[in-house]
Amino acid sequence: MSKWLPLHHRIKSKKWTSAAHIAAGVFCGILYHWYPGLAVSLFAGFAWFEWWEAKIIKDQGHRDFWEGLLGYFVGGAIILILKIAGVI
Repeated sequence: MSKWLPLHHRIKSKKWTSAAHIAAGVFCGILYHWYPGLAVSLFAGFAWFEWWEAKIIKDQGHRDFWEGLLGYFVGGAIILILKIAGVI
């Protein structure tokens, strides 16, 4: 396998990358409350990378994107709950 492939394509297990995609999405979802431009830019960059990766190496990047989007929604829900509860 090529040493130039991204790490997640060189490792057989997909479990840790799913957790990383969801965690990054949660981070962006929470970050949106304070820095919306940065959160959208980071997530758009992730989406662009997954699209590019799917074009170049023909992987299943759309699944990675949906994992990130799930995390983004979870992060947004956390902020919404904290806002409604009056914590932030």
